[in-house]
Amino acid sequence: MVTLSTRPSVSCKALALALIAASLSGCVTTQPQADGSTRVNISLADALGLPKPSQPAAQAAATPGNTTVAQAATATLPNVRSVSATSLSGIFTKYPYDGSTAAPFPRVAVTVTDWSRSDCWTAKATIWWNAKKSEPVAPFAVCWSQSLGFAVNNAAGLHMFMGQSAMNTSGNVRGEGPKPPMLAVPGNQQLGERQMQQDFPGFISQLIVSTGWEPGGDTNMWLVGYKKQ
Repeated sequence: MVTLSTRPSVSCKALALALIAASLSGCVTTQPQADGSTRVNISLADALGLPKPSQPAAQAAATPGNTTVAQAATATLPNVRSVSATSLSGIFTKYPYDGSTAAPFPRVAVTVTDWSRSDCWTAKATIWWNAKKSEPVAPFAVCWSQSLGFAVNNAAGLHMFMGQSAMNTSGNVRGEGPKPPMLAVPGNQQLGERQMQQDFPGFISQLIVSTGWEPGGDTNMWLVGYKKQ
């Protein structure tokens, strides 16, 4: 939609605009203004014969990132809020790693509680603000786009997340912290082939996006495991 404003005085430019408006009859609406000018609204989509977007698509175009996709999928999960509605949302953006040699905080331990869907998993988490202070995060949904673009754009982050390491760990004992385990992700024996190849990368990638996680210091976010509730 293009909006023009014309004054009562006629100029070549105004005349040209008027001619264009006339050629786009049916695509043009006018609205008198208080100062005597006229507001001309031209729908380029109508003029070019383009299809009008549906309401969900229009909302998606106005929403950055994958928020709309996540909210739409989350809406079908009763009694489960989106990760964006928890204290995990943007946590590593708000409290970024400062570059020191000390093990970084906050740390986040995530436990998946429902992995039956191919576009949304449910999880709970524990946030460690320091070695003694923790905060539980009640179950939430992490929903992701299944587009190729999403997978490609987040492949590097996924690889770096899985490659995290730390000097002081709990070894093979996978707990909720404050020490991270030796590996940031557990074995995927509980997952089927499709879930390992498609769903798991989507979940981790969206979790990275939602929390603002970035590589740098010791392991500060890890997946504890899969525990149905």
